[in-house]
Amino acid sequence: MYHVSSLDCGIILQNILLAAHATGLGTCPLGTVVPVMNRPENRDLLEALNIPEDYEVAINVALGYSAENPPVKQRYADKIKIIE
Repeated sequence: MYHVSSLDCGIILQNILLAAHATGLGTCPLGTVVPVMNRPENRDLLEALNIPEDYEVAINVALGYSAENPPVKQRYADKIKIIE
């Protein structure tokens, strides 16, 4: 089996989240579902999703339209330290 590093998964996840946001979709990474999806007794779930037998789940993402659109919170520039 090919193992992708956690770093690679994070990079891929970031791009998925940014691409979804750019198209007006909301997202939510669901890391706690990973161990459940990879249990042998749940193999039928992976088969239903057409995930090959030699693959394992690294991250899950909920994707859809946001039910709310809260206002952007004020940022306090005096509390940010820039290191050069």
